[in-house]
This record gives sequence, C-alpha cells and structure tokens, in this order.
Amino acid sequence: MATADKNVFEALRRAAEDREVAGAFDCLPREWLQLRRLLLTMQERAKRAARAAEVIVKAFPQAKGKSGRPEDPVAGSITEVAGDAYESLTGKRANRSINRDTGEPEGEFHTFLTNIFQALGITASPNASSLRLQEKLKAGRKPISCM
Repeated sequence: MATADKNVFEALRRAAEDREVAGAFDCLPREWLQLRRLLLTMQERAKRAARAAEVIVKAFPQAKGKSGRPEDPVAGSITEVAGDAYESLTGKRANRSINRDTGEPEGEFHTFLTNIFQALGITASPNASSLRLQEKLKAGRKPISCM
C-alpha cells in the first residue's frame, strides 16, 4: 500500500461511494473497498485526539511570568539524585554555597555536581540546578532517592 499511487486510493474511495461503480471492483478484496471507512475512522480519532490535546493545553498552561531559560528536566533529576548520593556518601548536606566576595558558586557539592554534569555532557548550569534543588528542599519536597 505504501508504494501505491494516490489515484488508486482515490478510485477506491469513489468506488466505495458509488454502488454502481463498486460492482466493477468485485475482484478486489473486501478490505480494499472498506479502506474509505477505515480512513474516516482514523480521521475521526485524530480529531478527537487533537480536541483532547487542546483541552489539556488549556487546563495546564505554561507558567507565566518566568523569565530565562526553562528548566532542563534531565539536569533537575540528576541534581536531585546527586544531592541524595552526596549526602549519603559524605554525611554532609548538599548545600549551595556562594562566595561573598565574587558572587560565584563554590563548595564541595557544587564541585561534585559540576563534575557530574561534565561527565554526563549536561550543558545546564550546575548552579541553577542546585538553586532549584534548594528551593524544593525548602518547600519540604523530598528529592528523588537513589538508594
């Protein structure tokens, strides 16, 4: 069917609509004559799926007012697992530290997370990912556990 000419499908569609012409196609398998019905069913299902998608998009609009780059979900998940692993391995909290003089991120967890991001080829900012992790911890949401 993939290599069939589009005129074949058009002829089959017309044949299914016109009973007089359909008699000329008696030699064709019954499935070919039902192609129009199958295509209409597929079209109706696609329309229903599109309407359902519109409803979902309207019900869950993107957050307004946020500026900057959207969160990288892979980096966020890796940061949560890395934070849990860091705390389990070192016994220290996975805190975000900022140098008061330069304003740059620093500390053991930042170095740990930066090395993980480099090893995995993640281009997201370890600092921003660590900040999001700290916000989740403050909100009382427990990060993903790797253990």
